[in-house]
Amino acid sequence: MYRPIIIISTIIFLTLAQDGQRPTRIEKTFENPSELDALKRSLERNPFEVWYFKDEFKSLEDMSITPEIYNKEAVERTTTKDRLQNVMKKALLGQNIGVTIMGGSISAGGGLINDYSDLRGIYYRVFIDWWQKAIQPFTGSNIELRNLAVGGTGSDFFSFCYKTFMKPQDSMDLIFLEFSVSDYAILRNSQSPMALSLERLTRQLLKEKNSSAVMFVNFVPANLYIPVCDNLENNGQTMLAWHYGITSFSIRDSLCPNTRNKKFAAMFSSDQNHPSILAHAQIAMMIINSVRDALRRSIESSEQGFHHLPSHDLPRSVYFIDDQGVIPDPLCYTLITPDITSKFFNPSLSVKEIANVGFKQVKDVSIGFDRISSGALNPERSRTDWYGGWEAEKENSILKLQIDLPFGGLLSVNETRGVVIVIRSNGYGGKAEVWLEKYKPGIVVDTYSTLEQTRLSTVAHQVVSGSHVLNIKVVRAGKFTLCGVLARAFWLEPMPS
Repeated sequence: MYRPIIIISTIIFLTLAQDGQRPTRIEKTFENPSELDALKRSLERNPFEVWYFKDEFKSLEDMSITPEIYNKEAVERTTTKDRLQNVMKKALLGQNIGVTIMGGSISAGGGLINDYSDLRGIYYRVFIDWWQKAIQPFTGSNIELRNLAVGGTGSDFFSFCYKTFMKPQDSMDLIFLEFSVSDYAILRNSQSPMALSLERLTRQLLKEKNSSAVMFVNFVPANLYIPVCDNLENNGQTMLAWHYGITSFSIRDSLCPNTRNKKFAAMFSSDQNHPSILAHAQIAMMIINSVRDALRRSIESSEQGFHHLPSHDLPRSVYFIDDQGVIPDPLCYTLITPDITSKFFNPSLSVKEIANVGFKQVKDVSIGFDRISSGALNPERSRTDWYGGWEAEKENSILKLQIDLPFGGLLSVNETRGVVIVIRSNGYGGKAEVWLEKYKPGIVVDTYSTLEQTRLSTVAHQVVSGSHVLNIKVVRAGKFTLCGVLARAFWLEPMPS
């Protein structure tokens, strides 16, 4: 626990060491006695004066939002507030803050990439721009960004694979989850509760050792500029936010309900579907104000000698059976990447091709629209979410993969896993029979869809540890692309309906 004290221009945190040792002192001294006052003045300055959109949007009114609607759309809750305030103490110590983004095409740059020469207007980059201007000069604390967003991809995929994309040195201090649109599009016909996957992911992230501050970021898509008001918010996510104390930022109350099917061209990009720069600006300002308030509270609590705030124990799960014990990490092997510019590849599951008739390996396939750019890709200017995998188009193409489910760890001898495959759907989709040897019958997977999405299909339940052979046979011609194989402890099942 921390006990912060400020003496003149020095911030001191007393932290209790582990294993019963005496408390140790972490001290941050501002080089200039006036620096702390300068930081306070910077926090008091109106963000509209310094943020990325200072020339376009100088007030809430300029962003077409009233204070009443703004207060309904930016809802702070206890777990996130306390964890966020603790994260801000790191900033006061001059430590860098890790920001992690998980989401679909909106967070990957969908829509904005059509209309602008770069992606600096996306909500999290606008927040980072403000931080680097208003906070970093006085604390030395930089933002370290890890954008894991992948177009057409939901929380079900990330609940298996987010650790696969994280480097050992990455710190997840602030986590923005943007799944209200993609989860609804991908999971609305699921037999399980629509918010089940988001709950799994949220619980995993809340259990991270550094007590990450998790926030839900909620957009609304459009059809020909007409808002599509159904999303995950009204299908379980709002209840999860309340249950776990997660702060939420949304644009939904600005647009919905829309009983007359009014068009809101200013809120959507030229593709008439993805949110526009205005919608991103609204969300960015909500994030800025939330972090700004947390930093002010952190300074005040340090001056008054308050303790490190609690991280909050997790309540019981809502949508799946959880024994409240230690749950082993899911296993992930995927050729989907949120950042093609990074060569980092750290699968937690061993997968090896052992037979192939008619499949080819594909790699570096861009997801979504992107302009042709010369030279190396730049995440500030281009979308970097790409995919690869095994692909076949002809009937009777066959692929066999060996997958090795590890022994030991947190699983006992008698405990089992479910095995899941990852595909990318497309408008020329094929159909394949998929089965695990000794675990027939298998399943039939159809990759046809009018939308390109990352979809998960469970092939077998109660699979024991050891080596297994995964079989895929195309039974209807069309593009069938396998992008990964996953596994999860079997007892993480949905609650009985």
